[in-house]
Amino acid sequence: MFDSNPRDSHISVGEYLPQFMRVNNSFAHIVNTENHELAAISDAVDAALDNSFSAFADFSPGGIARWEKLLGIIPQSDAALRTRRLEVLTRRNDRLPYTHRTLDAALTELFGNNGTARHILSVNAPAFTVTVTLLPEIADLLPIVQRFVRGRVPANMIVNVSVV
Repeated sequence: MFDSNPRDSHISVGEYLPQFMRVNNSFAHIVNTENHELAAISDAVDAALDNSFSAFADFSPGGIARWEKLLGIIPQSDAALRTRRLEVLTRRNDRLPYTHRTLDAALTELFGNNGTARHILSVNAPAFTVTVTLLPEIADLLPIVQRFVRGRVPANMIVNVSVV
């Protein structure tokens, strides 16, 4: 009699009514209306929670645009959500590593795939060069990787970022 919501996180008000009230059609309409309102509120709360974390932010006004405004990022007009999220994540990760291992871990965390590196990092200390070679699957992220690495290595190091 009552519309059931496929999401388990939503509460059906009709389940809390006594049995004799569940058979009344006027209560059924009220319960269905309340269920839809509660579902909308629950969805809004879920969206607000997701937008609190830059990795899950969406295109809503409180989403990725809010993070970009907070960090002073001006996105490209045609930038995909994935690229915009990554730009925010790289800007928030401002810890200077100064070690090969820490820089490699940061690159894997930001640009990797479930902990699998999608880059090759090499440091030639005598020549003062840091070279990052990206796999073709993340070639579109080249400018973001360049800014990320340039901001995290000492100023006297030469940074080379390329695609295999």
